[in-house]
Amino acid sequence: MNKKEKKEKVAVIGCGKMGLALLSAISSSPEFITSGVEKDAKRATALRDKGHKVFKSVKELDETDVYVIAVKPQDMAGVLEELSIRQDVSESIVASIAAGIKIGYIRKYLKKSHIARLMPNTPALIGQGVTGIAFPSAGKKEKTLIEKIFRHTGETLFIEEGLMNALTAVSGSGPAYFFLMAEIMEKFALENGIEKEKAKSLISQTVAGSGLLMKEKMSDSDFTGLREDVTSPGGTTEAALNHLLENGFEKIFKEAMEKARDKF
Repeated sequence: MNKKEKKEKVAVIGCGKMGLALLSAISSSPEFITSGVEKDAKRATALRDKGHKVFKSVKELDETDVYVIAVKPQDMAGVLEELSIRQDVSESIVASIAAGIKIGYIRKYLKKSHIARLMPNTPALIGQGVTGIAFPSAGKKEKTLIEKIFRHTGETLFIEEGLMNALTAVSGSGPAYFFLMAEIMEKFALENGIEKEKAKSLISQTVAGSGLLMKEKMSDSDFTGLREDVTSPGGTTEAALNHLLENGFEKIFKEAMEKARDKF
């Protein structure tokens, strides 16, 4: 980075799993000056021991270019009230990753800020996540900055805010669907005599390899084609998939995602 280039100041408010993942990812980049806000004393101490600059409240923060709000939805109002009295916030980007909190709600507290609504997912913890970004008020500069920040946790894509609940049902909640499937597969493996560690290895590599294959073939094959490549006529996979589909798997899975979409 050019020495004369300005380092952007980024504050992560709420350092739970997702907030910590983001703080850890961007603090290693020379592009940013980072800080965190964490009310839990034990967690804050642990973060300071790792070299992070951590404050007890929003009021104590230095002037900041980007505020990332990573608190639970029920704690959002308190954070927004604290932000609303800061003089620098009207010139800043405020990015919320709280599920179900709309930009319009945040706008009631922060009239002039650039407000973004985002939905990352838990693979962000290892830099392999995907973050959906709704940022209707932003110019090119603001979009570039927020994308640069969240690319440290994986891939990013911009969408309309009206699609954010659907995206949450697909990618935000998505890892849990695969983890549930892995749980079921593990139980089956154990019941059929495969040792636990071997079962975990078989399943985790199958899921990881399938994901990599999807990405590798994304440009020249759709998901249906990949499924068909595994499914020999009259074979074992066909028997399993037919049973799932004949017993309403597609219907119930779509209904499950609708439940996630409509939660907020």
